[in-house]
Amino acid sequence: MLKITRVAARFDGTVTYHDSCSGLRELGIRAQPQRLLAGGANGQIGENWVRRNDGRMQRLQGADATVLDAGEAVIIQTPTAGGYGKAR
Repeated sequence: MLKITRVAARFDGTVTYHDSCSGLRELGIRAQPQRLLAGGANGQIGENWVRRNDGRMQRLQGADATVLDAGEAVIIQTPTAGGYGKAR
């Protein structure tokens, strides 16, 4: 990436930035946009799990496939967006 840490520009208005899923997962772009936008918090990547009948929790990677037995569950934790500035 360009490793830009400061932009000589100003915008007097409200902006919304939403982390893209592919940027978070495949490219590892998490903190950079928020830091560029003056100190925002990082977005968090999502996680997918399978709760097996024997109690084990199996974490699934990006595009994993698995077979579920009756009674097993898929747990999906969706990614969160980062933020801009201090929390209010």
